[in-house]
Amino acid sequence: MNDDDYDGLLFSVDDLERWKRRELPPSWLDDQAAVLIARSKAQSAQFQKLLATADPATVSRLKNPLCR
Repeated sequence: MNDDDYDGLLFSVDDLERWKRRELPPSWLDDQAAVLIARSKAQSAQFQKLLATADPATVSRLKNPLCR
């Protein structure tokens, strides 16, 4: 599988295979998880800032669950 075939992967297949073969440091997976968590928190902060400046009708729609 080529990494370009599916860009929804969190990590490249090559990096995961290298980590499994212990070619990357043991902390690599934890480091990657920390990066993803930091990105998620930054996006959440941006979204909260957007909600604070949006009109109440938009905020109400955005806070509704997508599925019921």
